[in-house]
Amino acid sequence: MIGRFNELVAPKLTSLRKAVIQVLQTLHLLCLPCLNPDLSLSRSKCNTPVGQNDANDQNVLVDDSRSRVTGIIDFGDCLHTCVIFELV
Repeated sequence: MIGRFNELVAPKLTSLRKAVIQVLQTLHLLCLPCLNPDLSLSRSKCNTPVGQNDANDQNVLVDDSRSRVTGIIDFGDCLHTCVIFELV
């Protein structure tokens, strides 16, 4: 039973572990420089782009096959915001 478990599940756990480690390393590289010592977000150190803030089926344009986004309309709710909120 254990041998079968190791054969079927261990490789999946290994690939999942690698994926989790990669995500954590990316967060460390991209997010930690944006934080203050108290772990609050520092807007002066962080990328703060403009967000459309109202993407819905009436504001997103798609191609004829409805498989690709071709544009976004309605910029009335745009705001200057942070890329990442509340790292938990």
